[in-house]
Amino acid sequence: MCPDCVLSLREVAVLDAHEPLRSGEIDVLAHWLVVGSPGFTIGPRITRRPRALAVAAGHPLARERSVSVEALADHLVPNWAVGGLDDRLRQAILPVRTPSGRVLRTHPEPVRTVAEAASLIARGKVVHPTVQMRHFGNDQVVLVPIHDLPPIPLGLVWRTSQENARIRALARVARDLTSGRLSPR
Repeated sequence: MCPDCVLSLREVAVLDAHEPLRSGEIDVLAHWLVVGSPGFTIGPRITRRPRALAVAAGHPLARERSVSVEALADHLVPNWAVGGLDDRLRQAILPVRTPSGRVLRTHPEPVRTVAEAASLIARGKVVHPTVQMRHFGNDQVVLVPIHDLPPIPLGLVWRTSQENARIRALARVARDLTSGRLSPR
């Protein structure tokens, strides 16, 4: 489709995933499509990930088949408020209140990285809503499905002012792959 293009994958910091787009380090970001930002185009959805609660392997909720989002109010959650996760993303992933209005209580220790959050989870200090994945990066963390939160879409995002033929071609391939019109090689 674009023989002169090279696709390379690299990881970006979850705390400010849009910064590499803003700085021009990357052209397109695969990210959670939970919030829009001025100056960015939300492209095609690649997948939707079911929600899960990350808990310590020895936590009482680790034995459950699934949990309700209401369970979040019974436990401390990570304190991303200090220089951590983008506020809009944090609210989309970690609500301030449960649907019934119960306020979530945060751990007093601020969290700045995913590794810090994983450490608190593994030690049973907090629980954290996330998405279903193979593992959380720590064998002391168990993921329990959350049955009453909607899945989070993952898709492509790019700077609107930098959109070009290559980005449109990548977005077209992503749409074709997810719609079944194109098979992955």
